[in-house]
Amino acid sequence: YDNRTNSPLHESIGSVPSIILEATMVVDAGEEITSLTGLTNNLMFFTTVSGNVKQFYWDDGLILEDDIHDISQFFFTDPNEHSYAPENDIYVTSLCYSHALDIASVTLSNGRGAYLSSNDFFKPGTVHALLATNVQQATCSSINPRYHLVAFGTATGEVFVFILNYDNGLLNLSHQLAGY
Repeated sequence: YDNRTNSPLHESIGSVPSIILEATMVVDAGEEITSLTGLTNNLMFFTTVSGNVKQFYWDDGLILEDDIHDISQFFFTDPNEHSYAPENDIYVTSLCYSHALDIASVTLSNGRGAYLSSNDFFKPGTVHALLATNVQQATCSSINPRYHLVAFGTATGEVFVFILNYDNGLLNLSHQLAGY
């Protein structure tokens, strides 16, 4: 109900035009995709169960370039352990990208959460991953670019909200919401 017009909300909005979606290009990943996100109008990332983060550039329906990142090659940092070598069988289960901050947040199949940064727009060999402290059983993530926040939701219902600290490059816990 719209209090301004004293009418049902659907009448105050009017009709919503229909949207027609049409496939213009099909990209064969060659394996199961776990997450997909668009970075720009002609660039997308998708992640696979083999631990790859694939990046595709296209123009007018033609793939111009594709980069493949193997997450076992990422430099991971765990604030508690100083460095971290991921197990060989982990992969990204979800990926969220912020164009404004040029970072991505990811959840991994081992339940950890991390944020990814790069000094060269995520070109292979330039990606650094910082693991979020005390995040276990992470299922999803989100980025708030206005306040430089990275949030991780867990299978237990907890939410961990971190603020990016650009002075030391760490994720500092800002809020923790209790689960069930």
